[in-house]
Amino acid sequence: MTLGEKLRAARKQLNNGEGLSIKSFSEISGIDENTLSRFENNRRQPKLEHVIKLAYHLEVSIYHLISCRDKELYKYLTMLERII
Repeated sequence: MTLGEKLRAARKQLNNGEGLSIKSFSEISGIDENTLSRFENNRRQPKLEHVIKLAYHLEVSIYHLISCRDKELYKYLTMLERII
């Protein structure tokens, strides 16, 4: 499952399973609608700051969103986890 597919699936589970539109989620997360759409359609990879925001607002783990193939991001998150 791609990051975009994970984002879309998690967004659809919000609001007691009724899901949220990209517009509604954009307002909640503070991330532009077009940017969210690009993330969900795998046309743009989110920066770490976006991954953290998305995970928080989607109520999922950062590790749920990324895959081990994202080696640099995974390595950075593991390092941050040790610090925190």
